[in-house]
Amino acid sequence: METGPELKGGTGMIAIKDFAPLIAVLVALCGGWWAWRTSYLKALSERVAVLEARDEARSHEVGAAQLRVAELTAELTLERDRRHTAEGEASKWQARWHARRTRQRHDSLHPGGAPASLEEDTSDGDALDDHEADSSGLHRIPPGGHAK
Repeated sequence: METGPELKGGTGMIAIKDFAPLIAVLVALCGGWWAWRTSYLKALSERVAVLEARDEARSHEVGAAQLRVAELTAELTLERDRRHTAEGEASKWQARWHARRTRQRHDSLHPGGAPASLEEDTSDGDALDDHEADSSGLHRIPPGGHAK
């Protein structure tokens, strides 16, 4: 067997100091990659935060626009109901006026031949006019109720 000095000088042994530069380069590469990865992830995180803020702002805008559409739709529905009610009332009064004019023309002369005066028009006449207006097919439906 050989002794120590021959082993040290032989080709079978590799010294760690020969690999020190290679290890330093590997450590530097790993450290550089880690730093690049961390900064890249941080930049992506900041970009995602900006995009999420933008998305949230747009979501609020869409919600506000949908609320406005709902408000306008409700207002339109109320206005249409008011218009329908007003048209029904106008039609009722128009039919009542026509019924009164028809009755006044028909009863313009008393049985004795004397002309009737407008003061003779009584509440019974108004009731007849209302009945004639209601029988003309115009039935007002009270709010929240059903036609009778």
